[in-house]
Amino acid sequence: MYLDVLWIADEYRHKGCGKAMLHEAERLGKELGCTFTHTCTFTYQSPNFYKNMGYEVLGVNDEYPD
Repeated sequence: MYLDVLWIADEYRHKGCGKAMLHEAERLGKELGCTFTHTCTFTYQSPNFYKNMGYEVLGVNDEYPD
């Protein structure tokens, strides 16, 4: 499963909403037969969120334009 967009409004951040939404997306993916999930994020977004959720970094593009 490719997770394209997971966005949480500021007033709901740090309240477990992102974690709950990610778990639900993964549950639905499994229900549909997906065996793994991957996504893409930027350093100003939430790479630590995904790491804390058990995701691993597969690649880094240090040459992405500002």
